[in-house]
Amino acid sequence: MNISIKFASALAVTHNLPELSLEFQSDEVAFIELLKYFELNYQLVYNKICTSQFHIHPYIICVLNQKIITNKDIETEKLKNGDTVTFSVAIAGGVN
Repeated sequence: MNISIKFASALAVTHNLPELSLEFQSDEVAFIELLKYFELNYQLVYNKICTSQFHIHPYIICVLNQKIITNKDIETEKLKNGDTVTFSVAIAGGVN
């Protein structure tokens, strides 16, 4: 299974994060497995997008094929062949 990883806006420019094409042996994997892969193989990427225990930083927006992924989705959302995951910095504020 191949998936594309893109880094938009300030992540790509300021932190010089590359676009990645990753291959997994399984036909589908839970989204959290991508975060675990980053922790093991791309520590810089992991540190920019995640807090401890595989949670996405509050200032990072994660999109899987036009669907926003939140921390409550990371264990249940599945990645499949041909998926594109985009990480971006949140530009606007919100209400907590």
